Amino acid sequence: MEHFHYDPFKVLWQPNPAAPPTRVYSELYNSDAFLKAHRELQDSPPPPGCTRPRVVTGLMFWSDETHLANFSAARLWPLYMFFGNESKYRCAKPSLNLCQHVAYFEKPSEEFQEFVTSKFRGRLPPKSFLAHCKMEMFHAQWEILLDDRLLDAIKNGIVLMCQDGIERRFYIRIFTYSADYPEKVLIATIRNIGDCPCPRCLVTKKNLDQLGTEADVRTRRDQARQDNEARRELVQKALSKIQREGAALSRKTVDDLLKPQSLQPVMNAFSKRLKSTKFDIFSALVVDLLHEFELGVWKSLFIHLIRILEASQKHEVLVHELDKCVRQDNPSVLLKSFQYEEEGRSRLRGSATGMLISLSLSQSSLNFERSALFLFLTACFQTKNTAEQFSRYYPYAQGGMRSQNFECKRMLRYNS
Repeated sequence: MEHFHYDPFKVLWQPNPAAPPTRVYSELYNSDAFLKAHRELQDSPPPPGCTRPRVVTGLMFWSDETHLANFSAARLWPLYMFFGNESKYRCAKPSLNLCQHVAYFEKPSEEFQEFVTSKFRGRLPPKSFLAHCKMEMFHAQWEILLDDRLLDAIKNGIVLMCQDGIERRFYIRIFTYSADYPEKVLIATIRNIGDCPCPRCLVTKKNLDQLGTEADVRTRRDQARQDNEARRELVQKALSKIQREGAALSRKTVDDLLKPQSLQPVMNAFSKRLKSTKFDIFSALVVDLLHEFELGVWKSLFIHLIRILEASQKHEVLVHELDKCVRQDNPSVLLKSFQYEEEGRSRLRGSATGMLISLSLSQSSLNFERSALFLFLTACFQTKNTAEQFSRYYPYAQGGMRSQNFECKRMLRYNS
């Protein structure tokens, strides 16, 4: 525990003494959430007769159901955990063994599906029923993990002797849970791509095109999902109709209760076990950079713009021009075009060392070649050169794009 941070702190950057300092967000123990948890712990009454220093122990969870082989149905569903009190630079070193394998989740087996099929008189059960069983099983396993010993460590702490010879009382706090969207649906017990598809707020599907706008920011703030008694009562009423009255999962009486918030008739393990600690699972769900950004937002955007370049001029002239410009700007960067498969899917074969997009294109006349080329050049150059490249290629963007105001902020990726 030599590098374990017992107390959180703010990091300020002030290269110019005449300018105000800039807040730097780098580690979990630099965040407002960690600082708030630390203040609340220090302000709370200590256990009777205990004068030991009290420390917040931040937990960060990751889980990802993984397909192990291309020619096999073998799968693994691990749950990983890091301590947020350790620096991310140390956590990123496999040799330090700071990643903890907490559990391996199970899901309904093929034997279970055969058993259910037999009860359905040989007919395959609805997919919604199997998805419901998977969600129930997932949260049943989390109930085992969130046992009484963990609850005691959250409320009363664990006394440990540290390397400096001081006994401290460590209080566990869960700060983040990162997973791809299908798993976030399981964790939050909501419907997959329902009317309110977001696991963190109640934005409706019809308003998803407002992403990044001021209205979207207000929705996230004012209509955030909350693990409160009202939500638990809705779920309990739906469960009563299913278990006591024999209502089907998709029956109107169940949908009328749960569909407005895209909830599922499953008691959330985090809500059930941790409600006395005031833990809110919805606020703990954070962005999964790999699936949501690198293989999601950015890949989809990149595919779309490559198609624009290919459609604008024959023989992939503009795609070659893109590669040429990037290579000239930085020899270490090489962007290769996508290799299209028969099904219309694509695979990225190459990467840039960094990208930053912060654009707002007008809705005036359309100029595919200049707009797409400008977008690419700005997105794929090194972040340190982005401002220079933006000003150099800005005239190419005057044509704009016909779609709505395109805005993609904070899409910053550093090459490891």
